[in-house]
Amino acid sequence: KYTSEGELIWHKTYQTDPAVRFYPNELLITNDGGIAIVGTSHDFLDEPNYEVFILKTDSEGNCHPQTNFEFTLDASNNTVTLQNNTLGNYNTYTWLFGNGDTSSAQDTIYQYPNNGNYDICLISQNLCGADTLCQAIAIGVGINETAFINNFSVFPNPTNNFTHIQAQLNKPSTVQINLYNHVGQLVLQEPILANGSTNINHQLSLEQLAAGVYLLQVQVEGEGEMMVRKVVVY
Repeated sequence: KYTSEGELIWHKTYQTDPAVRFYPNELLITNDGGIAIVGTSHDFLDEPNYEVFILKTDSEGNCHPQTNFEFTLDASNNTVTLQNNTLGNYNTYTWLFGNGDTSSAQDTIYQYPNNGNYDICLISQNLCGADTLCQAIAIGVGINETAFINNFSVFPNPTNNFTHIQAQLNKPSTVQINLYNHVGQLVLQEPILANGSTNINHQLSLEQLAAGVYLLQVQVEGEGEMMVRKVVVY
């Protein structure tokens, strides 16, 4: 963006999925000093469909989504209704239900097949970037029941080469580590084999990953429970 004298005010680069090509047709200055870009987009993996997009920035060129959602749980059948309240425009969504299942719907209803403690995460993405929000939910877990995974922590975070995963289990078990990128793709998977101990102290190498925001899932083999944390790699 430039002043009327041609001086640069700010410069932004908006990135998205390499398979999607955007064709801006019109650029408008809005009343709040922002910019509205109107055009069409083409996903080369979904030929021959084209979609109209409108990208609205603020006065400084920012348009990152602000992820937010709320949910209601029907305890009679372990069904959760998820309402997406994300702010932003031209967003795509990925729901992670904490057990390996996902959805790309804007709003959705999901029935959990197993009892346990889960983290529901919503990843919102547009041309300006991605934002993630996770909320904990207990499925079929009474007040007198104890979570299978306790004292769960991930550090350092943010990190640029590795992170430590620590937790305490109710009994010795094999644990599966899954790492997902901002569009819900599995990019790293490691098992932690049971060795007779209930303590987990594992170092996960992240040197091969590009900078960005990832979701780390830790799941106990044979149990429904799974813990999720957002990990930032720089």
